[in-house]
Order: sequence, then C-alpha cells, then structure tokens
Amino acid sequence: MRPRMSSKPITVITPTRDRPAGFRLCRDWMRRQTCRDDIEWVVVDDGDNPVGAHNLEYRYFRGPTSNKKFTNFDNVLFGLEHADGQVVMYIEDDDWISPNYVQNMVDNVSGCTAAALGGDLIYHIGYRRYIDHRIAPKEARSRLRFMGSFCVAREGIEVLRQACIDASKVEDPLIDLRFWRLIDSRKLPFRVFSGLDIVKIKGIPGRSITWKHRADMGTRDPDEKYLRSLIGDEDTDAILKASEGWEKWIERWTNENLQKPNKKALSNL
Repeated sequence: MRPRMSSKPITVITPTRDRPAGFRLCRDWMRRQTCRDDIEWVVVDDGDNPVGAHNLEYRYFRGPTSNKKFTNFDNVLFGLEHADGQVVMYIEDDDWISPNYVQNMVDNVSGCTAAALGGDLIYHIGYRRYIDHRIAPKEARSRLRFMGSFCVAREGIEVLRQACIDASKVEDPLIDLRFWRLIDSRKLPFRVFSGLDIVKIKGIPGRSITWKHRADMGTRDPDEKYLRSLIGDEDTDAILKASEGWEKWIERWTNENLQKPNKKALSNL
C-alpha cells in the first residue's frame, strides 16, 4: 500500500545503492537546506546492504530488484510513483550541494516546466582531479548539454518519467540527456541559471556509472585547494573522510566505467 500523501510542495528523490558513506553526507547536506520544512525526501534504495530509515527524515523505499547493470532510471521512476510534490528533483547520493540548492532550483522553475544549472562541476576526491564545465546559461540552453542538475514542475514531471522509461528500455544511465531532448522536441519552457550550488563528487566508494571515474579525468588539484576554495574546509574534510578506502574500488570502476559518450551516440538519443 502506498504511504500517506505528503502536503509538502517539493519532492527530492535520491536513488542509492551500497554507498553508505556518501549517503551519510547526503543526509547532512539535506538537513541544512534552507527550505527543509517544505521538502518531502524520497529515498529509493536497491542496495545489497540497505541504509534503512533514520528518524523519519525521509520516506524510505526498497527499490525494484533487477539484473540490470544500471538501475538509476528504474529507481528515479519508482521514486516518481511516490512523489507528491508540485516540484520534483533528484539528488545523487554522493554529490555536494549548498544549503540553498533546493530553494534556488524551486525559485528558478517557477512558471516553467524545468530549471537547470548551466554546466557541470565534477571533482574526483580520490584522484584529486576536477572538470569545471560551468557555462553561461545562454550557451547551455543552445547546446542542451551539461545540464545534469535540474528540477521539474507541471508537464516536466511527466517528461522526466518518460525519459526514465526510455532509458530503462535500453539500460542507459544518462537520464538527463534524454530528458532535455524531450523538453526540446516538445518545445516546453525551461530556465537555465548559474551559481555554485552543486559539485558532483566522484571517488566515494560505491558503484560507478560514468567515465568520470577515470584516473586521467580533468585537471590535477593535488592538495584539494581548488575544492576547498569552492566549498570550504569543513565540507571538504567530510568528503575526504567519506572517501576512505576508495583505492580498493579502482579495479571495479575500471571494469564498470562507460566510455565517454561520442557525438554520434548523443545524436541518436
């Protein structure tokens, strides 16, 4: 039976699987959101070692089981089935988010079907390397790329659902690329904005689904000075603590990693 509907206007969906240290950080980042009282947090966990529910901070579900290599699309889709908010977004279990992340997303989706940050900022905490692909909103709109951090409202919720369904059929974890192609083809209004609200952290022990876990990615930051300049010492130290033991995952990341998507593959979405 489906749990009682929430009256909260914002739903955040977090899929998680066997990344306990990362999820503990995610819980800390969610606790400090400025609009916390308005958030319905839906956690979908299909891990072999479930994180479980803690102090009723979130609505906890065991995700659908399958033999698929990637399951994030199925977990987001499952979360959408239990989402009651008027605005919906998903936050990965290992990304750093600012205290204003959710509120800024909500403010920017007002009057639109979707809102996104322009560009990606990716940091591999194990290799101390980063990719800073933050770009101006106008450029992001024209390219429909590098907009993996987004939220949806109105028709956008159904577009996200369809993107997850399409991704599940071919087991493609890159939901965002499919989502933006659908938004564009249906000519739905969306807004792109800029700011430092999220750093996509790689290297915390757990499953990898993209090429961004490679040892040669991005620019070197040997003393993590760049990361500290962005998010501060306290949060950087917490992420470093959560990454302990990352070296044991290198072989698995090498075996699991996708190749960097090429232009032909993107054009076929």
